[in-house]
Amino acid sequence: MFHDRLHQDKKYDAAGKRVNLSGLWTCVLKQVIFDATANNDKAEIHEARIWLLSPCMKNDREIVCNSAGVELGAIERWAQDQVAKGWPGIEKRRL
Repeated sequence: MFHDRLHQDKKYDAAGKRVNLSGLWTCVLKQVIFDATANNDKAEIHEARIWLLSPCMKNDREIVCNSAGVELGAIERWAQDQVAKGWPGIEKRRL
């Protein structure tokens, strides 16, 4: 099952060397944070903010955060703090 493979933290590369995939998931998380805060593409900003804030995306956030070794609650609190500070373009009713 794909979901189970996402949670496998370590795999082997072609040479048989163990590879830690948490760094990859950390990069995914960093990219979504960049897209939500510093990207110039309004569609990408909106998509990233929806991903960070929408209750229907919580399962995806949980998978990425767990795979990256990051506390889900910390990411969600950070995103809510950004909204409280006035993230432009976010309307709660749209989430």
